[in-house]
Amino acid sequence: MSKLLHAGFIRMFKSRTLLICLAILGFTNGISLVINYIQGSKTDLPDSFLLSGLILVSIMAAVMVSSYLGAEHRFGTIRNKLIIGHSRGSVYASSFLVCLAGVLTMFALVWILTIVLGNLLLGGFAQSNAVLCMLLLRSFLAITVLTALYTALALCIQSKSKGSVAAVIIAFVLMLTAVAVVQMLSEPAYLPAESVVSTEEIQYEPVPDDPSLVINPYYVGGTKRMVYQVIHDLCPVSQMIQESDALTGNMILIPVAEIVILLAAGMVIFKKRDLK
Repeated sequence: MSKLLHAGFIRMFKSRTLLICLAILGFTNGISLVINYIQGSKTDLPDSFLLSGLILVSIMAAVMVSSYLGAEHRFGTIRNKLIIGHSRGSVYASSFLVCLAGVLTMFALVWILTIVLGNLLLGGFAQSNAVLCMLLLRSFLAITVLTALYTALALCIQSKSKGSVAAVIIAFVLMLTAVAVVQMLSEPAYLPAESVVSTEEIQYEPVPDDPSLVINPYYVGGTKRMVYQVIHDLCPVSQMIQESDALTGNMILIPVAEIVILLAAGMVIFKKRDLK
């Protein structure tokens, strides 16, 4: 497997797609921070640019992994690996590790660029170091889950175009789901009465025990909130963008379980595929 990894790393870091993805990430994050500094805005701190950069990494990962492994299928590289005696398990595992190395390179670029330019131009992050460390851990696990998902798709779908389309669609669905779920769960149960105005469409009912507060009609409670919470816990992108400074069991166990399940399921399907 060491030979597979060595050859894979060489091809990965010579990949034009990876270089293009790195250039896009570097340009979008860098130019956004510079423009914000030139305009003198104090409302957008590096925190928001870091989160937007990480979300873009989740999409660029879909493009890079599907393109790289799609080319492996197209040029018969995967089939040749099997012909010379490598097992399907080692081919799958090495493909995942090589793709993960490429994705983590993009991940590291966003973190380093945002930290350096954020501190130089915008005076540092609003969040504490504890929150940033938790974000680093959550985003690392989320990116690994996504890489396992995209690897499974790319290795089990032999058509490069179909695999790429499927991966990109899933990336956007996960991103939109994450934003919607986090926004719904972030709605407070009560709002200050002086901050809202009732209209014909929206009537704010006062809280019986505290007249200074009104009930938020957009608050999600009960069973629906439990469903949203499950989606939030399972969606890697929503895990990544949720602010937290506490380390919980779910934060580690769920993404690790997702990685294991995706790798196992993808390998089972890959072993049964008839590679043409």
